[in-house]
Amino acid sequence: MLNLVRRAAGEEAVVRLVERAGIGRTQAELEDDANWVSFDEGRRLFEAATEILDDPRALRKVGVAIARRDMTSEVVELLRQLGGPGEVLRHIDQVVPKFCTVVQMEAIEIADDYARVSGTSVPGFPRFAHLCDFTIGLLEQAPIPFDLPPAAVVEDECEQRGDRRCLFTVRWETEPSNLPEYRVAALEAELEVLSTRFETFHDTAADLVGVADVASLLANITSRARLAVRAPKHVLAVRPTPDAELAIHHEGCTASELAALVDELMADDPSDRDGSRLIVEVASVRQAESYGRLAAIYDEGVRFFPAERSVLAGYARLAAAALDTATALEESRRQTETAQALLDLARGLAGIGRSQEMAERLAASVPAVTACDAAVVMLWNEEDRALEVAATEGLPAGIEALVQPIRISTADTPMLAELIAHPRSLLVDTESADPFIAGLLAAVGMQRAWIAPIVAGETVLGVLAASFLAAVTTPGAAPDEHLLARLDGLADIAATAFQNAKLVEHMRHQAMFDPVTQLPNKRMLEDRVEEALARNRRVGEGFALFFLDLDRFKNVNDTLGHAAGDELLRQVADRLLVTMREEDTVARLGGDEFALLLPRVDNVALARAIAERLYAALQRPFALGGQQVFITSSIGIALAPEDGADHDTLLKNADMAMYQSKEQGRNRFGFYTPALHADLSARLKLESDLHVALQRDELFLEFQPLVSLADGRRIVGVEALVRWQHPELGRLMPDAFIGLAEDTGLIVDVDGWVIETAARQARAWARHGFNPHMAVNLADRDLRDPSLVSRVASILAATHLSPECLELEVTERVVDEAPDHLLATLRDLKALGVKIAIDDFGTGHSGLSRLRTFPVDTLKIDRSFVHEVVNAGDPAPLLAAMIRLAHDLGMSVVAEGVETEVQAAFLVEHGCDVGQGYLFARPQLAGDVLRLPRQAEGDGRAAEARAGDRERA
Repeated sequence: MLNLVRRAAGEEAVVRLVERAGIGRTQAELEDDANWVSFDEGRRLFEAATEILDDPRALRKVGVAIARRDMTSEVVELLRQLGGPGEVLRHIDQVVPKFCTVVQMEAIEIADDYARVSGTSVPGFPRFAHLCDFTIGLLEQAPIPFDLPPAAVVEDECEQRGDRRCLFTVRWETEPSNLPEYRVAALEAELEVLSTRFETFHDTAADLVGVADVASLLANITSRARLAVRAPKHVLAVRPTPDAELAIHHEGCTASELAALVDELMADDPSDRDGSRLIVEVASVRQAESYGRLAAIYDEGVRFFPAERSVLAGYARLAAAALDTATALEESRRQTETAQALLDLARGLAGIGRSQEMAERLAASVPAVTACDAAVVMLWNEEDRALEVAATEGLPAGIEALVQPIRISTADTPMLAELIAHPRSLLVDTESADPFIAGLLAAVGMQRAWIAPIVAGETVLGVLAASFLAAVTTPGAAPDEHLLARLDGLADIAATAFQNAKLVEHMRHQAMFDPVTQLPNKRMLEDRVEEALARNRRVGEGFALFFLDLDRFKNVNDTLGHAAGDELLRQVADRLLVTMREEDTVARLGGDEFALLLPRVDNVALARAIAERLYAALQRPFALGGQQVFITSSIGIALAPEDGADHDTLLKNADMAMYQSKEQGRNRFGFYTPALHADLSARLKLESDLHVALQRDELFLEFQPLVSLADGRRIVGVEALVRWQHPELGRLMPDAFIGLAEDTGLIVDVDGWVIETAARQARAWARHGFNPHMAVNLADRDLRDPSLVSRVASILAATHLSPECLELEVTERVVDEAPDHLLATLRDLKALGVKIAIDDFGTGHSGLSRLRTFPVDTLKIDRSFVHEVVNAGDPAPLLAAMIRLAHDLGMSVVAEGVETEVQAAFLVEHGCDVGQGYLFARPQLAGDVLRLPRQAEGDGRAAEARAGDRERA
């Protein structure tokens, strides 16, 4: 809460918060995680924070912040083990006490994507509004450990409103995202908390040597255990020696209850009170005896998670180690030296995040701790079921080279299978009955070795081997217990270090690599670009940054599904990696965007050659689900340092160049130039103006007649064509802004306005006795709008336009690529009674079988086929075939772009139903359409005007 106030209003606001709450605690005390506040103190802090932030919902943000902070600590590991948000909420009675102890919660209903949970105030702690907000903030975070967005939480019932309980409905998404921003931030926080966990644990270990007062050390262990295992009460009760008085350390217990608690804990078989008490032994490593017990305690009815036992047991081992150290201090100075060596190792390992570095540091420590002649660290490869040499120390160079490639599998020696099944330290020597192990020892020139398994839980991570040149002098002699203890201590530290290193490496990989393609992500790319820039400043080495975007990737997701889309991204990544050099970086930025960093590519000619190689690599088809898919790409290229002296500028300029490639037709590459800034600025300005064009009534319609070719060129319909009267640029044709509207999603609003305006115009003409059918274009994005059918139905109802008077035109690409749900949309539109037309037919690749399944009334043949008829007698076989095909399929035919009488005659001869073009009439304003003769005359100016007035597809 203090951090939230600090971020929102500054440090001075935190001081005012503490003063206004008036609870008699310092800011430092409040920021110490070991201190829990009372109900009254918490309420006063909540109220003060709400006042200072002037935000009645501030406590929801506090709940979010606390949960997210704890999502990066040990709590998240507990929650992840539950498998999903539903299971987290099913165990809400165990989760909630980690954050708050004045409310009892339980799951009422659990489903796949929602849950209902109730909250009831503990008697004596009445509910208040801020506490409800705090609870909602916590519940919102239930999906976060599973890489899902925050849940939506609604409080259906509330004690404050007179209900008998608070009842919350929690809904969440079921599919994880590709590492969204909040998850990246959480991963970074987890890395930070892992470091803090190392420091806390190792600071406690440091006290084993650094604190002479054992009582203070045990008190510190109790306090730190409270941070690691969240519970209101902790008790450590131990006897340093069998005849010593019981030493008691506790957190959160009152004096009146402490004595009874200790008596119960020290009983022969203490009860865990149905899971509300977590009790672990503080067992001596040196002797087969127990010093006492360490316990974390909840009120009855609240249970711990199973995984918390191992965490508390770790602190119990530290307590035992502290007592062992204290009792052995006078007995042997060697014990102190060993503890110091272990501590040095622990400290050293705490700063290392990679397994290989840890293995090397560990191998170097073994001779110092055990006085052996040589050491070997081997790590377990679960996939190959074998031990592999990771590091050695003390071996001669020639022997080390011999040892490094060694792999020991369970098939090589029965001893390894036994070690994996039942991990324990053991002594092997050249007299061993196992010839494989004896042969290994002889090969490295050693007589014997102590082997200690590195075990985390019940999993063997590897082994430590301390090898000696000398044989055991007295056969059958008892093993050196001190050496075993030191080696086991090393193995214990190694287990913790390797386990956390594995987690750190996993988190680092998630934070720096794309989960779909396993390529470096945007964050790692930025690091490498900055390194390349630094190298350029040092030695003058330039480089190129490519921004690559897949063309029409969305069609793959829409038609084949997101799984196929992900597979395509992986195949593209593989193809890019094969094409690039080993020193190059191929990164995925997100979606269908990739970036390529190419060191030592510092001129246009070399960058062009590489771009052409990339272009060629992506021309080959991709195999997805048994079918071939062709995908092209648009590439933008920026050269450093001339195109940018920092990562953001270079990436932005490469992106700008890529966008220019898309604007020029896709499937090409281009270089950044300063002129692109002006083009982008103009586009951004036009996009901004388009957002308000509808509000300002700047769009208007023109209508181009469609005439019957069979009965004297009678006007049978009109096509509505949108124009924009821009306040600064004047009259804009569709080519100037429709593509922009489609890219930004504004096309849905624009086309909705066109349909409604055209429908109202058709009704207005009907009052004058003019009843042509009205043709209106639909964009692909319109068909993906789930409200399209209901919107068209509402427009027809509002304008009283007969459905058969409205014809909706879609491009042939819809037939080529439309998934089943778009086909269903067309059928639903057809069910309203409106007509469906395929516009620009012949420019796509639609199969006849697919065309037959579409609910189409009309084919509009693209003007390019009509323009093949130049002179009387020209055959134009494709045009003739298209007319026959449409009639065979029961469709009427409209020929677009008719500009000459020769073309009109050809169309009449081959039975074309309707013509549209400048020969008959140019686009007209609504009032001018009424003045046209009902039998359209030819327009002799058609040929001259056609180049300057292209219509939108």
